[in-house]
Amino acid sequence: MKHLIVFCSVISFAQLSFSQCASAGEDSLVEVCRNEPFIVNTFLSDSAATNGNWFNPSGNPIVGVNSISINIPGQYVYTYVVQDSVCGTIDSAIFITNVLWCFTTDGIEETNSTNLTIFPNPTSNGVFTLSKEVDYVIEDATGQRIPFILSPGLYFIVVGETRYKLINL
Repeated sequence: MKHLIVFCSVISFAQLSFSQCASAGEDSLVEVCRNEPFIVNTFLSDSAATNGNWFNPSGNPIVGVNSISINIPGQYVYTYVVQDSVCGTIDSAIFITNVLWCFTTDGIEETNSTNLTIFPNPTSNGVFTLSKEVDYVIEDATGQRIPFILSPGLYFIVVGETRYKLINL
């Protein structure tokens, strides 16, 4: 009896592609003048995906890429969030935005005569320190007076007629 041995080989080819998951880029500190228009995408680092969503300091979505800075000087946090459905990831970057008084159109610089500092700002637990002893009240973003800060959000420390912004993360 004779045996016939047959060798078979199967060759398959696959095309593989590798891609990096979308990134929101790097956190950063930026400066804008109060009550001035700006384009939020100018804050993004080179590594950031451009299909993310922007959120203003109150946590509300920004429609498009145009925004107007807050009228009260201080530090505000804008957030950029990128969702990657292929990788199944969500990445975010925060932009601590210093809103400055800047110059008015007639060239006269406005100043804050109270010279009060609030720190740390932003705070993560609602605890803050004032640079000097003054009588003050705390207001939430809607202007309602509150006894203390419990939840994340935008708050104002009001001294006389001057409002100072405080963010609780």
